[in-house]
Amino acid sequence: MYVLGINISNTQRRMVLHTLFWIAWLSRTLYDIIRIFGLESAFLFSFTYIFTQMPFVYLHLYYLVPNYLNKKKYTAYIILTVASLFTYSYFNYFVLHQLPLSWITLRMSYYINTLVPLYDVLEGLFAFVITYSLKYTWYAISTQNKILELEKDNLQLELNALKAQVNPHFLFNSLNNIYALSLQKSEQTPDIVLKLSSLMRYTLYDCNSAKVPINKEVQFIYDYIELEKIRHNKHDKINLTLNGKPNEIDIEPFLLIPFVENAFKHGLNSIDGWVNISLEFLPNGLTLIVENSLGAGLKNELLPSGFGLQNVQKRLILLYPNRHKLTTTTTLNNYITELQIEFTP
Repeated sequence: MYVLGINISNTQRRMVLHTLFWIAWLSRTLYDIIRIFGLESAFLFSFTYIFTQMPFVYLHLYYLVPNYLNKKKYTAYIILTVASLFTYSYFNYFVLHQLPLSWITLRMSYYINTLVPLYDVLEGLFAFVITYSLKYTWYAISTQNKILELEKDNLQLELNALKAQVNPHFLFNSLNNIYALSLQKSEQTPDIVLKLSSLMRYTLYDCNSAKVPINKEVQFIYDYIELEKIRHNKHDKINLTLNGKPNEIDIEPFLLIPFVENAFKHGLNSIDGWVNISLEFLPNGLTLIVENSLGAGLKNELLPSGFGLQNVQKRLILLYPNRHKLTTTTTLNNYITELQIEFTP
């Protein structure tokens, strides 16, 4: 922790906080005491007050509360707390009466002589309540901060794990495509290998960071679509439409491609199959609409069930809670996925 630019340990931090508390605690009545009894007597009275009150406050905070109240030993806690309050008041009364008359003013001496042994019980109770409230409010805040840090760390670990799973998944599908074409001895195989090389460069080098410029993600989608056009030889039935400008938006890598990949998986499995992809950039987000045809055997299937889509749905929930909307629509002949993401809360 840094205080006034100085790095201090936890013990030093606690000492500073406790010192500040006692200074603030004394300041409540110090002005009135000085005005009534004079400067020297006021500081002597305040020192005596702290000397007698401080041990009982810490006894309550660090012994009675953790050993009795926190362990639900309520009867013992109440009895011991009341006993400590009475003991504190008697102790304070005793110490004040030991002050030499030469150290205090006559008015202060008269005031001390009017006191009774139980005069400070309510003040002690007030000190117990205030210090307990401050300590456990601080404890609750610190605990909540630690929980938030752990949740953040766990979230990042889960996101890293999910993102790491995407790369092998995509590579596996692409290699299957190349393998299928190589069996056919297709002349397009070298072009597909070149496209795949570009895609894998993005996968291996550009996606190590948490976010990437959305231009790179769009270029990745474009290269992927070009690869699919070569593989399927359906240039006129695969369309990509871009609307708006991405500007300086950053996005998590591999967040959009599973929807595109799913469309090609199910949309081009028949002679008249087709895929339409629309990506619109908004001032604070984007809208992705992916539409594909349905073959006869897929009309009654629940399409978004593959590993890639399950993965991206988890990532959306983790990355954009309450800031994304994913809807799917199945009609007689086509399947539509619409994803809306808001980048700024």
